[in-house]
Amino acid sequence: MTQGIPSSESPGGATWERCSPDPFFDVGAPGCFDQAAVYGPALLADGDTLKMWYEGFEGVIEGPIRIGFAYSLDQGMSWVRHCQPALAEGGTGDFDELGVRAPHELRDGAGQLVLYCGGSAPSGAAARG
Repeated sequence: MTQGIPSSESPGGATWERCSPDPFFDVGAPGCFDQAAVYGPALLADGDTLKMWYEGFEGVIEGPIRIGFAYSLDQGMSWVRHCQPALAEGGTGDFDELGVRAPHELRDGAGQLVLYCGGSAPSGAAARG
């Protein structure tokens, strides 16, 4: 089973309808870090570019969740992405050794910052990444 990211729309915010039976952002190509599932998108409009940070899963049992980055120049109709994650799990003993998730980009006068959550045994921790 694979999992993509669907979209829905609402005229007033009270009721929502799926835009399409197909996801607007599907899983990655075979061999990519996100070949089995993509979820948890965080979108940001940056001028004419739509940027998306998302979680990806390769499909390996007990494998890590990693963070991917994609962008669209046509309002989300097509996306440019990489086969490798933008941010992978940390090393043994790091707070994010089991995976990274929930990315959110922030911008201020000094530049940009991506916040994310990381997991380690026995419990996860949130940190600035």
